Amino acid sequence: MTEIFGDNKDWTPVVVYQRLLPIVAIISGNIFLGPDLCRSESYLHHSIHYTVDLFTAISKLSQWQWWTRPIGQYFIPELKNVFEHRRKAREFLLPVIQERRRLMREGLEVPDDMLQWMLAKSDDYGLTDDDMSEVQLNLSLAAIHTTTATITLA
Repeated sequence: MTEIFGDNKDWTPVVVYQRLLPIVAIISGNIFLGPDLCRSESYLHHSIHYTVDLFTAISKLSQWQWWTRPIGQYFIPELKNVFEHRRKAREFLLPVIQERRRLMREGLEVPDDMLQWMLAKSDDYGLTDDDMSEVQLNLSLAAIHTTTATITLA
C-alpha cells in the first residue's frame, strides 16, 4: 500500500481509481499466477492497460453507427493497443505455461494457482496455450474492472 499510496502523513488528494488498479492487479495476479509472477512489471502493465484500453475502445466504438464500426475500428488507437496487450500477455505467459507443463510431465511440484488449475484441465476442455493466456488476461480484466468499479462507485 505504501508503495502505491506513499507514506505521506498529511491529507493528500489522489485519484483512487488510478491507485487501485495496480493493487487489484497484484492481488488478483497472486491468485491467478502466483506470488512469483504477480508483481512482474510486464504482467501488471498489460493486465491494467488491457482493461483500461478495452473499455475506452468500447466506449469510442459505440459512438460510431453500427454499420460504420468495421471502418471506425481503424480510427480507435485503444483498439490497436488491446491487440498489443493480448500479444504481450501471450509472450509473457507462454514460457511460464511451457515450464509448468514440463514440471507436470516430470512429476515435480507445481504452483497452486488459477493457471495451474487451468493447465490441469486444459486437455478436458481443449484449451491451447494461447487460449490459456487469453483466459488469464480476461480473468484479470474481470477482477480489475469489477473490483475497482465497486470500490470507487460504492
